[in-house]
Amino acid sequence: MQRAARLIVLALLVVAVALTLAGIGATHFLRSEGRLLRSRALLATACALGVALALHFAFDTAAEAVLGTSPKRPPLLTARVIADGPGRLYLDSACPKGATFIVCAYRGRTLSADEFLWSSAGVFQTMSVEQRLRMIDEEPRFVTAVAMHYPLSVLKAAVANAVEQFVLVWPAEAWMDPGVSFSDPALSGADLFQVAPFLSLCVANLGSCVPALPEALIASSIAITLLFSFAVIAAHFVAAWRRTTGTQQGNSAYKRAIVFASLILVGLVANAGLCGAISGPHTRYQTRVVWLAVLAAGVLEAAYPIILSRFRRLFARATAVEHTSRL
Repeated sequence: MQRAARLIVLALLVVAVALTLAGIGATHFLRSEGRLLRSRALLATACALGVALALHFAFDTAAEAVLGTSPKRPPLLTARVIADGPGRLYLDSACPKGATFIVCAYRGRTLSADEFLWSSAGVFQTMSVEQRLRMIDEEPRFVTAVAMHYPLSVLKAAVANAVEQFVLVWPAEAWMDPGVSFSDPALSGADLFQVAPFLSLCVANLGSCVPALPEALIASSIAITLLFSFAVIAAHFVAAWRRTTGTQQGNSAYKRAIVFASLILVGLVANAGLCGAISGPHTRYQTRVVWLAVLAAGVLEAAYPIILSRFRRLFARATAVEHTSRL
């Protein structure tokens, strides 16, 4: 659990750095903006990222001081390339020829990435500590070998995972019964139940900790909201392009709103690409950030109301027609 949380933090940091670089490039073309404003924004962003990175390394240092070693990250990429197919192809080809990867001993098993890493009957959980450390140490060499032998297959799988990740936007994992998950023998005796005693009630009463609202209702509501938000963003991008190519001059506030919305879209794509390609498509990865699309649509409408003004005109016409019919 702790390792997974740290991986999520790392993924968010990478996305934040990507957005920072994209923002610097975008604001370079805003000629109406003063250099002082850009310098202050860059300084604030750099300070925030610096603090986040410092705290991350401080955690590693503190853990090494207390435990005697820094925390190890699970071999996510190893599990990913094997589950996607290219890793199995490489193992079938290289292991009989003398490859010494520890995962060669498990090349005949067909497992998903989650089963490979976390299932009590999978691979990683059944290994000794020494074997796990060896697999972690071998991961860069193994993944590099797979990518060199099957580059197109690895790229195709990564793109497919990223696309699937992009559309997984509802909190489906909220409807996973924690009573079933934590009744696993590997977790039932863990200290987690001491800090989260409510889990004992979930295990004792299966289904009691699942939300009462139907998952389909929540998923459809989120999908409709996001489709509307993306439509609003698209309408504003078209309007901004017309204002740029026409005789009208856009105001600086609207330019900033367009850049803000563009960076939000870049961030959503980067998040889907990073998490989907590395860890694998899971709803929790995109659900945590997709609400930013709604925020971007709201900022655009606040800066230059297009959709809202049209609704107002339609409402005014309907009111006028109704008033005329009464007369």
